[in-house]
Amino acid sequence: MAATPPADALAEHFLRLNKSDGSPDVVERRAHLDHLLQALSPWELLYLKQRLASKPPRLASMDDLPGELVIMVARYVDYDDAMSCCRVSQGWREAWTSDLVVKHHLKTKFSNPLAFFPDGISDLWSFLIDIDSTRKRRANGNFISSLSVPIGWDAVRQDESFRMECADVNYDQVQKRKAPAQSRSYAYCSGRVAWQPDAYSVFVDDLRTMERILVSPSDLVLKGEDNFVIRALTESLVVLAHKANRRSMIIYHLAKGELRRVTLPNYLEAIFAHKESIAVLCSNWALTAEPYLWTWSDGLRKIPLPDVSGLPDDNETTRHNLYGDQRCGVVFHPLNSEIIYFVALSPREDDVDDGLPVLDAGVGSVRAFKFENLKHTKTHRFERPGGLPRSGIVPQYRPMNSFGLYNLFMYYSEEYPDEYGVRTEPYTIQLNFNPLTEEFSYGWQTHAAHGCPRPRREYVSNMYPEAYQGVIWNGDIYFIHPGDLVGNAEGIQEWRCKSQHHDIVCVADGDTTLMMDTDASLFSESSYPKGSTRHEEFTGLGVDDDFVVAISKAGYVAWNYTRSDTGNPPWRATSGSDYEDIDDDSDSDDVAPDWETDSAGSR
Repeated sequence: MAATPPADALAEHFLRLNKSDGSPDVVERRAHLDHLLQALSPWELLYLKQRLASKPPRLASMDDLPGELVIMVARYVDYDDAMSCCRVSQGWREAWTSDLVVKHHLKTKFSNPLAFFPDGISDLWSFLIDIDSTRKRRANGNFISSLSVPIGWDAVRQDESFRMECADVNYDQVQKRKAPAQSRSYAYCSGRVAWQPDAYSVFVDDLRTMERILVSPSDLVLKGEDNFVIRALTESLVVLAHKANRRSMIIYHLAKGELRRVTLPNYLEAIFAHKESIAVLCSNWALTAEPYLWTWSDGLRKIPLPDVSGLPDDNETTRHNLYGDQRCGVVFHPLNSEIIYFVALSPREDDVDDGLPVLDAGVGSVRAFKFENLKHTKTHRFERPGGLPRSGIVPQYRPMNSFGLYNLFMYYSEEYPDEYGVRTEPYTIQLNFNPLTEEFSYGWQTHAAHGCPRPRREYVSNMYPEAYQGVIWNGDIYFIHPGDLVGNAEGIQEWRCKSQHHDIVCVADGDTTLMMDTDASLFSESSYPKGSTRHEEFTGLGVDDDFVVAISKAGYVAWNYTRSDTGNPPWRATSGSDYEDIDDDSDSDDVAPDWETDSAGSR
């Protein structure tokens, strides 16, 4: 190999100043240029200026720009436009698919899923494409198949969709025990649906394996305990709680097939569950929450809250019990079961200064108290100048993607005409928390839902918050449109689902609202109890990467998005016409919100 000419050695050394990923190290190169200028004599500087003046100016091409500058450009274009830049030329593709730029997209558009993979990802571009295609597939309603499942003892005897061990159900014994009527309760988690046909029995359907198991504690029948209802479901546990005394729980481990009873020291108000852990709150408010953590290995332990002075307290709150007023909750670390966060919403200072009751106060700040092995180690705080009014706030404290990100609350703006009679465009604000990075992310997004009333704070919403107040998953809002309101909006095109006398599952993103079709046979005359009205309500809604599940008293409907092995009977393959888009005629191109990340405020 020929030796490098001395005249080229300086340039070659300069071009080798790169980062580990091969992109130019801008900081290091600038430092070398500064040192070079200091070393040049006045005559050499004059010669350099003359050479620069004689060099014809030209614009740098995209592939000449360092990754930092490409990221600066990416901040001013929509994500879909950024993806289009990859198709301009080979040079542009190399610039826009570099690891540095891809990491920027993953952090700003998808809330940094890389934190979920501590060992890193070898092919970041393929990982981004996979996440993006999943988002688009869901936004376009491209599900693979759907399934309608009637529920109840008669349905269990006749339904051959799910496999069951013959010994699991003794139908004669079921008929003899004459279980009292039960207001049915439901839960969904990770491809499983738990439902209750009577006061003594709980079935768990696995949509992936099409297996059904029966959870029926024998002592419920012997003792005549008919007040236990489903309160939570995780990948491992089914949680039943006594709805009358609110002091007892029965926990069933799906893998071990074991039951455990838990007696609480105070009244149960809220439950948050993850894997083999259950957090129990005795109040909706931080000062009186008295939180406990139950785990399968360690049992029930109290969470020792630090000083929470400044958080709202009101003697009247214990008598309201409104889901919409859940001002505190628990967030679980997705990878470390020893870490949890107790999250509390604080009122706006202006509301407090104006003397508003605590129940009417908006949200001004959020605190996340970190516990490791039930020892308080840190407090993270998020402040929003001006805060948000109470009327549009919907607390959530639930995961919003499969990478550990939690949505703490949503805010729905009011839609009202301005002084010229022009109606404002509705929007939502989300406050999220990532336990992996311990960062808050705050962003707003337009969700113009033509013909669909946005989730509202009303009686039915307080009864079934996850259904009517919306569930966020991967940036889209899933909610229930009441069947008796379809087509009532003025100036909106007629909906083809108008004549169906049941609720409709809707998915709203920044541009469109998608209506999921429902198998009408599930809502036939025979599926309704005697004396019931023809309007069937969905009372439960579950969402994850694989399925969307809507549950009612008559049964549940599941839409499969990713699993090709569930495309055969009893699953019904999509015909391509099982959904409908209601296009938004606004000028908004904001599909994925731009997030502001805040890791400051910790102490």
